[in-house]
Amino acid sequence: MLTMAQELGNPTKRWKIYEIMGELYEWQTDGEHARAAYQSAMDVLNVVAER
Repeated sequence: MLTMAQELGNPTKRWKIYEIMGELYEWQTDGEHARAAYQSAMDVLNVVAER
């Protein structure tokens, strides 16, 4: 789903997917991957904010 959202250029779907991924990694107590997923969500939001 993430790949499809990236191909379509759908930032709303992308940041939501990254947010959910972060939550899943947190649930699995995988802090490193959770932080990376949350950072990816923030990166998407920052790109949208710059438009």
